[in-house]
Amino acid sequence: MKNIIIENKGDDTLLNFLKGIIDRDTKLKLTVGEFSIYAFYDLLKEIKRTKSFEVILTENKFRIDDDSFSKRYEIARQNQNISGNQYEIALKNNMNSTYIARAINTLIQDNVNFKILKSGNYLPNQLLLENERSQNKNVFLPTIYNFSSDGIGTQPSNSLAPLTAITGDQNIVQSFSRNFDVNWNDGNSVDNHTEEIIERLSRISSENTPEWLYYVSLYHILHNQLDELDEKNTIKEGTGFKETAVWNTLYDFQNDGVVGLISKLEKNNGAILADSVGLGKTFSALAVIKYYELRNDKVLVLAPKRLRENWTIYTQNDVRNVLADDRFNYDVLNHTDLSRYDGFSGDIDLKTINWGNYDLVVIDESHNFRNNNPTKDDRMTRYERLMEEIIKKGVNTKVLMLSATPVNNRMNDLKNQIAFITNDNPQALDAYGIDDLD
Repeated sequence: MKNIIIENKGDDTLLNFLKGIIDRDTKLKLTVGEFSIYAFYDLLKEIKRTKSFEVILTENKFRIDDDSFSKRYEIARQNQNISGNQYEIALKNNMNSTYIARAINTLIQDNVNFKILKSGNYLPNQLLLENERSQNKNVFLPTIYNFSSDGIGTQPSNSLAPLTAITGDQNIVQSFSRNFDVNWNDGNSVDNHTEEIIERLSRISSENTPEWLYYVSLYHILHNQLDELDEKNTIKEGTGFKETAVWNTLYDFQNDGVVGLISKLEKNNGAILADSVGLGKTFSALAVIKYYELRNDKVLVLAPKRLRENWTIYTQNDVRNVLADDRFNYDVLNHTDLSRYDGFSGDIDLKTINWGNYDLVVIDESHNFRNNNPTKDDRMTRYERLMEEIIKKGVNTKVLMLSATPVNNRMNDLKNQIAFITNDNPQALDAYGIDDLD
Protein backbone atom coordinates (compact mmCIF):
# COMPACT_ATOMS: atom_id res chain seq x y z
CA MET A 1 0.00 0.00 0.00
CA LYS A 2 1.23 3.49 -0.85
CA ASN A 3 -0.28 6.87 -0.10
CA ILE A 4 0.18 9.53 -2.77
CA ILE A 5 -0.42 13.18 -1.90
CA ILE A 6 -1.88 15.26 -4.76
CA GLU A 7 -1.57 19.02 -4.25
CA ASN A 8 -3.88 19.78 -7.22
CA LYS A 9 -1.65 22.67 -8.25
CA GLY A 10 0.70 23.14 -11.18
CA ASP A 11 1.41 19.76 -12.77
CA ASP A 12 0.62 17.87 -9.57
CA THR A 13 -3.08 17.51 -10.32
CA LEU A 14 -5.72 14.84 -10.06
CA LEU A 15 -6.12 15.11 -13.84
CA ASN A 16 -2.50 14.13 -14.52
CA PHE A 17 -2.64 11.39 -11.89
CA LEU A 18 -5.73 9.82 -13.50
CA LYS A 19 -4.26 10.13 -17.00
CA GLY A 20 -1.24 8.16 -15.87
CA ILE A 21 -3.14 5.31 -14.27
CA ILE A 22 -6.39 4.71 -16.24
CA ASP A 23 -6.19 1.95 -18.84
CA ARG A 24 -8.50 -0.47 -20.68
CA ASP A 25 -8.91 -2.63 -17.56
CA THR A 26 -10.00 0.23 -15.29
CA LYS A 27 -13.43 0.43 -13.73
CA LEU A 28 -14.25 3.89 -12.38
CA LYS A 29 -16.72 4.30 -9.52
CA LEU A 30 -17.49 7.81 -8.32
CA THR A 31 -19.76 9.40 -5.73
CA VAL A 32 -19.84 13.17 -6.07
CA GLY A 33 -22.07 16.17 -5.44
CA GLU A 34 -21.66 17.69 -8.87
CA PHE A 35 -19.69 17.51 -12.07
CA SER A 36 -19.04 19.62 -15.14
CA ILE A 37 -18.67 18.84 -18.83
CA TYR A 38 -15.20 20.41 -18.78
CA ALA A 39 -13.79 17.86 -16.34
CA PHE A 40 -15.24 15.06 -18.46
CA TYR A 41 -13.75 16.63 -21.58
CA ASP A 42 -10.29 16.86 -20.00
CA LEU A 43 -10.47 13.09 -19.40
CA LEU A 44 -12.34 12.25 -22.61
CA LYS A 45 -9.76 9.81 -24.03
CA GLU A 46 -9.21 8.09 -20.69
CA ILE A 47 -12.93 7.62 -19.97
CA LYS A 48 -13.47 6.26 -23.49
CA ARG A 49 -11.05 3.39 -22.86
CA THR A 50 -12.32 2.38 -19.39
CA LYS A 51 -14.27 -0.84 -18.96
CA SER A 52 -17.00 1.11 -17.16
CA PHE A 53 -17.69 4.38 -15.36
CA GLU A 54 -20.46 4.53 -12.76
CA VAL A 55 -21.39 7.77 -11.01
CA ILE A 56 -23.68 8.25 -8.02
CA LEU A 57 -24.65 11.92 -7.75
CA THR A 58 -25.28 12.87 -4.14
CA GLU A 59 -27.09 16.11 -4.94
CA ASN A 60 -29.62 17.20 -7.53
CA LYS A 61 -28.17 20.43 -8.86
CA PHE A 62 -30.75 20.80 -11.60
CA ARG A 63 -34.05 21.12 -9.73
CA ILE A 64 -35.88 24.47 -9.83
CA ASP A 65 -38.56 24.97 -7.19
CA ASP A 66 -42.00 25.27 -8.75
CA ASP A 67 -42.79 28.35 -6.69
CA SER A 68 -39.53 30.11 -7.57
CA PHE A 69 -40.00 33.41 -9.40
CA SER A 70 -37.21 32.39 -11.78
CA LYS A 71 -39.33 29.43 -12.90
CA ARG A 72 -41.16 31.90 -15.14
CA TYR A 73 -38.10 32.21 -17.32
CA GLU A 74 -37.31 28.48 -17.57
CA ILE A 75 -33.65 29.37 -17.85
CA ALA A 76 -32.74 29.72 -14.18
CA ARG A 77 -29.78 27.65 -13.11
CA GLN A 78 -28.06 26.83 -9.84
CA ASN A 79 -24.74 28.58 -9.32
CA GLN A 80 -22.92 25.34 -10.07
CA ASN A 81 -24.04 22.78 -12.63
CA ILE A 82 -22.90 20.49 -15.41
CA SER A 83 -22.30 23.37 -17.81
CA GLY A 84 -19.62 24.85 -15.53
CA ASN A 85 -19.25 26.48 -12.13
CA GLN A 86 -17.83 29.84 -11.03
CA TYR A 87 -14.23 28.63 -11.39
CA GLU A 88 -14.86 27.68 -15.01
CA ILE A 89 -15.96 31.07 -16.35
CA ALA A 90 -12.78 31.31 -18.42
CA LEU A 91 -13.66 27.99 -20.04
CA LYS A 92 -17.20 29.15 -20.77
CA ASN A 93 -15.80 32.26 -22.40
CA ASN A 94 -14.06 30.09 -24.99
CA MET A 95 -17.52 29.76 -26.56
CA ASN A 96 -17.09 26.04 -27.30
CA SER A 97 -19.47 24.68 -24.68
CA THR A 98 -21.88 23.44 -27.35
CA TYR A 99 -19.17 21.34 -29.02
CA ILE A 100 -17.96 19.99 -25.66
CA ALA A 101 -21.52 19.17 -24.53
CA ARG A 102 -22.08 17.15 -27.73
CA ALA A 103 -18.85 15.21 -27.21
CA ILE A 104 -19.69 14.46 -23.57
CA ASN A 105 -23.24 13.51 -24.50
CA THR A 106 -21.88 10.86 -26.88
CA LEU A 107 -19.35 9.74 -24.26
CA ILE A 108 -22.01 9.28 -21.58
CA GLN A 109 -24.31 7.35 -23.91
CA ASP A 110 -21.45 4.96 -24.70
CA ASN A 111 -19.41 4.73 -21.50
CA VAL A 112 -21.01 6.30 -18.41
CA ASN A 113 -24.01 5.50 -16.20
CA PHE A 114 -25.48 7.86 -13.62
CA LYS A 115 -27.66 7.30 -10.61
CA ILE A 116 -28.75 9.89 -8.08
CA LEU A 117 -29.04 9.55 -4.33
CA LYS A 118 -32.58 9.80 -3.04
CA SER A 119 -33.45 12.60 -0.66
CA GLY A 120 -32.51 11.95 2.96
CA ASN A 121 -29.54 9.70 2.18
CA TYR A 122 -25.88 10.61 2.41
CA LEU A 123 -22.66 9.47 0.74
CA PRO A 124 -19.27 11.23 0.84
CA ASN A 125 -17.40 12.31 -2.30
CA GLN A 126 -15.12 9.36 -3.16
CA LEU A 127 -13.41 7.92 -6.24
CA LEU A 128 -12.38 4.29 -6.93
CA LEU A 129 -10.22 2.91 -9.75
CA GLU A 130 -10.54 -0.87 -9.85
CA ASN A 131 -8.13 -2.83 -12.07
CA GLU A 132 -8.28 -6.62 -12.26
CA ARG A 133 -4.94 -7.01 -14.09
CA SER A 134 -2.69 -4.61 -12.16
CA GLN A 135 -2.89 -4.34 -8.37
CA ASN A 136 -0.76 -1.16 -8.39
CA LYS A 137 -3.46 0.49 -10.46
CA ASN A 138 -6.12 -0.11 -7.80
CA VAL A 139 -6.68 3.33 -6.32
CA PHE A 140 -9.02 4.73 -3.70
CA LEU A 141 -9.47 8.46 -3.03
CA PRO A 142 -11.48 8.67 0.22
CA THR A 143 -12.08 12.40 -0.30
CA ILE A 144 -12.26 14.35 -3.53
CA TYR A 145 -13.51 17.75 -4.59
CA ASN A 146 -16.33 18.06 -7.04
CA PHE A 147 -15.69 16.45 -10.41
CA SER A 148 -15.16 19.80 -12.11
CA SER A 149 -12.16 21.57 -13.60
CA ASP A 150 -11.20 23.09 -10.26
CA GLY A 151 -11.76 19.70 -8.63
CA ILE A 152 -9.31 17.90 -10.93
CA GLY A 153 -6.80 20.76 -10.89
CA THR A 154 -7.04 22.32 -14.36
CA GLN A 155 -8.58 25.53 -13.00
CA PRO A 156 -7.70 27.32 -9.73
CA SER A 157 -10.05 27.04 -6.76
CA ASN A 158 -10.24 28.23 -3.16
CA SER A 159 -9.65 24.72 -1.75
CA LEU A 160 -6.26 24.50 -0.04
CA ALA A 161 -6.39 20.89 1.19
CA PRO A 162 -4.42 18.28 -0.83
CA LEU A 163 -5.92 14.98 -2.00
CA THR A 164 -4.76 11.55 -0.82
CA ALA A 165 -4.73 8.56 -3.18
CA ILE A 166 -4.36 5.13 -1.59
CA THR A 167 -2.77 2.79 -4.16
CA GLY A 168 -1.99 -0.92 -4.27
CA ASP A 169 -4.32 -1.97 -1.43
CA GLN A 170 -6.74 -4.45 -2.97
CA ASN A 171 -8.64 -4.97 0.28
CA ILE A 172 -9.55 -1.30 0.64
CA VAL A 173 -10.51 -1.07 -3.01
CA GLN A 174 -12.65 -4.21 -2.84
CA SER A 175 -14.31 -3.04 0.37
CA PHE A 176 -15.27 0.31 -1.14
CA SER A 177 -16.29 -1.36 -4.38
CA ARG A 178 -18.68 -3.72 -2.55
CA ASN A 179 -20.18 -0.80 -0.61
CA PHE A 180 -20.56 1.21 -3.82
CA ASP A 181 -22.26 -1.73 -5.56
CA VAL A 182 -24.68 -2.22 -2.66
CA ASN A 183 -25.80 1.40 -2.95
CA TRP A 184 -25.77 1.28 -6.76
CA ASN A 185 -28.16 -1.67 -6.81
CA ASP A 186 -30.41 -0.47 -3.97
CA GLY A 187 -33.60 0.98 -5.47
CA ASN A 188 -34.47 2.48 -2.08
CA SER A 189 -31.25 4.53 -2.07
CA VAL A 190 -30.76 5.67 -5.67
CA ASP A 191 -32.67 6.38 -8.86
CA ASN A 192 -31.48 6.03 -12.44
CA HIS A 193 -30.34 9.41 -13.72
CA THR A 194 -28.50 8.82 -16.99
CA GLU A 195 -31.40 9.82 -19.22
CA GLU A 196 -31.86 13.08 -17.32
CA ILE A 197 -28.18 13.93 -17.78
CA ILE A 198 -28.34 13.10 -21.50
CA GLU A 199 -31.47 15.22 -21.90
CA ARG A 200 -29.80 18.14 -20.11
CA LEU A 201 -26.71 17.85 -22.30
CA SER A 202 -28.90 17.73 -25.38
CA ARG A 203 -30.37 21.09 -24.39
CA ILE A 204 -26.93 22.59 -23.83
CA SER A 205 -25.65 21.32 -27.16
CA SER A 206 -28.71 22.23 -29.23
CA GLU A 207 -28.88 25.21 -31.55
CA ASN A 208 -30.67 28.04 -29.75
CA THR A 209 -32.76 30.84 -31.21
CA PRO A 210 -31.59 34.46 -31.00
CA GLU A 211 -34.56 35.10 -28.68
CA TRP A 212 -33.38 32.38 -26.27
CA LEU A 213 -29.84 33.77 -26.27
CA TYR A 214 -31.21 37.25 -25.61
CA TYR A 215 -33.22 36.14 -22.58
CA VAL A 216 -30.39 34.01 -21.21
CA SER A 217 -28.03 36.98 -21.51
CA LEU A 218 -30.51 39.23 -19.71
CA TYR A 219 -30.96 36.62 -17.00
CA HIS A 220 -27.25 36.31 -16.31
CA ILE A 221 -26.83 40.09 -16.23
CA LEU A 222 -29.89 40.86 -14.11
CA HIS A 223 -30.73 37.69 -12.14
CA ASN A 224 -29.82 39.35 -8.84
CA GLN A 225 -32.53 41.94 -9.46
CA LEU A 226 -35.34 39.54 -10.40
CA ASP A 227 -36.83 39.77 -6.92
CA GLU A 228 -37.65 43.41 -7.72
CA LEU A 229 -40.17 42.13 -10.30
CA ASP A 230 -41.91 39.87 -7.78
CA GLU A 231 -45.38 41.39 -7.44
CA LYS A 232 -46.22 39.23 -4.44
CA ASN A 233 -43.34 40.59 -2.37
CA THR A 234 -43.55 44.20 -3.60
CA ILE A 235 -47.20 45.21 -3.90
CA LYS A 236 -48.90 45.62 -0.53
CA GLU A 237 -52.05 43.55 -0.20
CA GLY A 238 -55.36 45.24 0.48
CA THR A 239 -54.69 48.37 -1.57
CA GLY A 240 -56.82 47.28 -4.52
CA PHE A 241 -54.00 48.38 -6.81
CA LYS A 242 -54.39 45.52 -9.28
CA GLU A 243 -58.05 46.42 -9.77
CA THR A 244 -57.26 49.97 -10.90
CA ALA A 245 -57.88 51.11 -14.45
CA VAL A 246 -54.28 52.19 -14.98
CA TRP A 247 -52.78 48.84 -13.88
CA ASN A 248 -55.08 46.97 -16.22
CA THR A 249 -54.32 49.36 -19.08
CA LEU A 250 -50.58 48.63 -19.04
CA TYR A 251 -48.74 46.12 -21.18
CA ASP A 252 -46.94 43.26 -19.43
CA PHE A 253 -43.52 44.92 -19.76
CA GLN A 254 -44.96 48.07 -18.19
CA ASN A 255 -46.46 46.07 -15.30
CA ASP A 256 -43.03 44.58 -14.63
CA GLY A 257 -41.48 48.03 -14.85
CA VAL A 258 -43.99 49.48 -12.39
CA VAL A 259 -43.31 46.70 -9.88
CA GLY A 260 -39.58 47.33 -10.28
CA LEU A 261 -40.05 51.06 -9.75
CA ILE A 262 -42.12 50.57 -6.61
CA SER A 263 -39.50 48.13 -5.29
CA LYS A 264 -36.74 50.69 -5.86
CA LEU A 265 -38.79 53.50 -4.34
CA GLU A 266 -39.37 51.41 -1.23
CA LYS A 267 -35.78 50.19 -1.02
CA ASN A 268 -33.79 53.25 -2.13
CA ASN A 269 -36.33 56.07 -1.82
CA GLY A 270 -36.10 56.83 -5.51
CA ALA A 271 -35.84 55.56 -9.07
CA ILE A 272 -35.26 56.73 -12.63
CA LEU A 273 -37.53 55.44 -15.40
CA ALA A 274 -35.37 55.81 -18.51
CA ASP A 275 -37.48 54.08 -21.16
CA SER A 276 -37.12 55.41 -24.70
CA VAL A 277 -39.63 57.79 -26.27
CA GLY A 278 -42.95 56.10 -27.06
CA LEU A 279 -42.78 53.31 -24.45
CA GLY A 280 -45.35 54.86 -22.13
CA LYS A 281 -43.35 56.42 -19.30
CA THR A 282 -46.33 58.61 -18.39
CA PHE A 283 -48.70 55.66 -17.92
CA SER A 284 -46.11 53.71 -15.97
CA ALA A 285 -45.62 56.70 -13.69
CA LEU A 286 -49.40 57.10 -13.31
CA ALA A 287 -49.57 53.51 -12.06
CA VAL A 288 -46.87 54.26 -9.48
CA ILE A 289 -48.74 57.41 -8.47
CA LYS A 290 -51.98 55.47 -8.05
CA TYR A 291 -50.25 52.89 -5.86
CA TYR A 292 -49.06 55.59 -3.47
CA GLU A 293 -52.35 57.49 -3.61
CA LEU A 294 -54.07 54.28 -2.47
CA ARG A 295 -51.75 54.42 0.53
CA ASN A 296 -52.98 57.98 1.21
CA ASP A 297 -49.69 59.59 0.14
CA LYS A 298 -49.57 63.15 -1.15
CA VAL A 299 -48.13 63.29 -4.69
CA LEU A 300 -46.65 66.15 -6.74
CA VAL A 301 -45.87 65.99 -10.47
CA LEU A 302 -43.30 68.47 -11.78
CA ALA A 303 -43.46 68.75 -15.57
CA PRO A 304 -42.24 71.12 -18.28
CA LYS A 305 -44.89 73.74 -18.98
CA ARG A 306 -45.49 72.41 -22.50
CA LEU A 307 -46.30 68.95 -21.04
CA ARG A 308 -48.49 70.15 -18.18
CA GLU A 309 -51.76 69.07 -19.79
CA ASN A 310 -50.37 65.54 -20.31
CA TRP A 311 -50.66 65.22 -16.53
CA THR A 312 -53.54 67.47 -15.50
CA ILE A 313 -55.96 65.69 -17.86
CA TYR A 314 -55.97 62.58 -15.64
CA THR A 315 -57.04 64.59 -12.58
CA GLN A 316 -60.03 66.17 -14.34
CA ASN A 317 -63.60 65.25 -15.19
CA ASP A 318 -62.87 65.23 -18.90
CA VAL A 319 -64.04 62.92 -21.68
CA ARG A 320 -60.40 62.54 -22.74
CA ASN A 321 -59.50 61.09 -19.34
CA VAL A 322 -59.41 57.35 -20.05
CA LEU A 323 -58.46 56.73 -16.41
CA ALA A 324 -61.36 58.66 -14.89
CA ASP A 325 -62.38 55.65 -12.78
CA ASP A 326 -59.12 55.92 -10.81
CA ARG A 327 -59.91 59.47 -9.64
CA PHE A 328 -56.33 60.73 -9.49
CA ASN A 329 -55.77 63.51 -6.99
CA TYR A 330 -52.13 64.58 -7.42
CA ASP A 331 -50.90 68.16 -7.80
CA VAL A 332 -49.22 69.34 -11.01
CA LEU A 333 -46.70 72.18 -11.19
CA ASN A 334 -44.39 73.41 -13.91
CA HIS A 335 -40.61 73.24 -13.66
CA THR A 336 -40.62 77.02 -13.96
CA ASP A 337 -42.88 77.34 -10.89
CA LEU A 338 -39.79 76.53 -8.79
CA SER A 339 -38.53 80.01 -9.76
CA ARG A 340 -41.74 81.72 -8.61
CA TYR A 341 -42.73 82.70 -5.07
CA ASP A 342 -46.25 84.02 -5.63
CA GLY A 343 -49.10 83.87 -8.10
CA PHE A 344 -51.05 80.83 -9.18
CA SER A 345 -50.10 77.73 -11.16
CA GLY A 346 -53.44 76.33 -12.21
CA ASP A 347 -55.46 76.51 -8.98
CA ILE A 348 -52.39 76.20 -6.71
CA ASP A 349 -51.32 79.33 -4.82
CA LEU A 350 -47.53 79.37 -4.99
CA LYS A 351 -47.33 81.76 -2.05
CA THR A 352 -48.99 79.39 0.40
CA ILE A 353 -48.13 75.94 -0.96
CA ASN A 354 -46.59 73.52 1.56
CA TRP A 355 -43.65 72.31 -0.50
CA GLY A 356 -42.37 69.94 2.19
CA ASN A 357 -45.59 67.92 2.53
CA TYR A 358 -45.26 65.65 -0.54
CA ASP A 359 -44.63 61.95 0.04
CA LEU A 360 -43.82 61.34 -3.62
CA VAL A 361 -42.59 63.75 -6.26
CA VAL A 362 -42.62 62.68 -9.92
CA ILE A 363 -40.28 64.70 -12.14
CA ASP A 364 -41.07 64.49 -15.85
CA GLU A 365 -38.14 65.25 -18.18
CA SER A 366 -35.84 65.06 -15.17
CA HIS A 367 -32.78 65.71 -17.34
CA ASN A 368 -33.80 69.38 -17.13
CA PHE A 369 -32.35 69.19 -13.60
CA ARG A 370 -29.02 67.74 -14.70
CA ASN A 371 -27.15 70.94 -13.84
CA ASN A 372 -26.56 72.22 -10.34
CA ASN A 373 -24.81 75.50 -11.04
CA PRO A 374 -25.37 78.30 -8.51
CA THR A 375 -26.63 81.69 -9.71
CA LYS A 376 -24.73 84.92 -9.31
CA ASP A 377 -27.39 86.43 -7.04
CA ASP A 378 -28.77 85.08 -3.76
CA ARG A 379 -31.84 83.43 -5.29
CA MET A 380 -31.98 79.67 -5.27
CA THR A 381 -31.88 77.88 -8.60
CA ARG A 382 -34.73 75.54 -9.52
CA TYR A 383 -32.45 72.62 -8.70
CA GLU A 384 -31.63 74.00 -5.27
CA ARG A 385 -35.24 74.80 -4.43
CA LEU A 386 -36.39 71.33 -5.47
CA MET A 387 -33.68 69.79 -3.29
CA GLU A 388 -34.06 72.04 -0.26
CA GLU A 389 -37.80 72.78 -0.04
CA ILE A 390 -39.40 69.63 -1.48
CA ILE A 391 -37.01 66.75 -0.96
CA LYS A 392 -35.04 67.64 2.16
CA LYS A 393 -37.69 69.65 4.00
CA GLY A 394 -40.74 68.20 5.74
CA VAL A 395 -41.82 64.58 5.25
CA ASN A 396 -39.58 61.88 3.80
CA THR A 397 -40.04 62.33 0.04
CA LYS A 398 -39.66 59.56 -2.51
CA VAL A 399 -38.50 60.67 -5.96
CA LEU A 400 -39.49 59.17 -9.31
CA MET A 401 -37.75 60.68 -12.33
CA LEU A 402 -38.73 60.17 -15.97
CA SER A 403 -36.27 60.77 -18.79
CA ALA A 404 -35.38 59.10 -22.05
CA THR A 405 -31.99 60.83 -21.82
CA PRO A 406 -30.86 60.94 -18.16
CA VAL A 407 -27.28 61.43 -19.40
CA ASN A 408 -26.82 64.21 -21.93
CA ASN A 409 -23.11 65.04 -22.10
CA ARG A 410 -21.51 64.02 -18.82
CA MET A 411 -21.94 61.41 -16.07
CA ASN A 412 -22.36 64.43 -13.80
CA ASP A 413 -25.83 64.78 -15.39
CA LEU A 414 -26.80 61.44 -13.84
CA LYS A 415 -25.10 62.17 -10.54
CA ASN A 416 -27.08 65.40 -10.07
CA GLN A 417 -30.34 63.52 -10.59
CA ILE A 418 -29.37 60.66 -8.29
CA ALA A 419 -28.68 63.30 -5.64
CA PHE A 420 -32.45 63.85 -5.39
CA ILE A 421 -32.82 60.19 -4.39
CA THR A 422 -29.95 60.29 -1.89
CA ASN A 423 -30.85 63.65 -0.30
CA ASP A 424 -27.57 64.99 -1.70
CA ASN A 425 -25.53 62.61 0.48
CA PRO A 426 -22.50 61.46 -1.56
CA GLN A 427 -22.04 58.41 0.71
CA ALA A 428 -25.66 57.22 0.57
CA LEU A 429 -24.85 54.27 -1.72
CA ASP A 430 -21.77 53.12 0.18
CA ALA A 431 -23.52 49.85 1.07
CA TYR A 432 -23.79 49.09 -2.67
CA GLY A 433 -20.08 49.57 -3.39
CA ILE A 434 -20.20 53.25 -4.38
CA ASP A 435 -17.99 54.99 -1.82
CA ASP A 436 -18.67 58.49 -3.05
CA LEU A 437 -21.17 59.59 -5.69
CA ASP A 438 -19.14 62.71 -6.48
